[in-house]
Amino acid sequence: MKKILGLILGLVAVIAVPAIANAGYPTDAPTLAANPLSPVVSAAVTYTASNFAPGSTVTFEITSPAASVLGNSLANASGVAVLVTTAPATAAVYALRASSISPVLSATTNVTVQAAPIVTTTTAAATTTTAAATTTTAAAGTPTIGS
Repeated sequence: MKKILGLILGLVAVIAVPAIANAGYPTDAPTLAANPLSPVVSAAVTYTASNFAPGSTVTFEITSPAASVLGNSLANASGVAVLVTTAPATAAVYALRASSISPVLSATTNVTVQAAPIVTTTTAAATTTTAAATTTTAAAGTPTIGS
């Protein structure tokens, strides 16, 4: 009976220890989203990284066409990290990555930065017509005004 009890306790320890060790470790794959997905150059954009470990530092960076770190954010208790920044100043397709070191996790997405729209203003030319008044004298000597 002691052997069976020891075997059961050993089995419980083998199953329970990894579960305790992975507490707080996300079970779903990390994701990265941009809002808006196609911002205009230099417009505000919000990057949201999900399924990271709570409390971990998440680094947001452009990986292509040229590498550039956008900033860092701490993942909240739900494993979500948010970075609000501006879109790059050049229209292009950018590869983005959100990553953490402890634990090592990363997510990627692409964002298409649009050129600023061209605004055209058309002004109609104003034409002013002034009617000239003509004064004529009637035969009786009373002035009359006509056009």
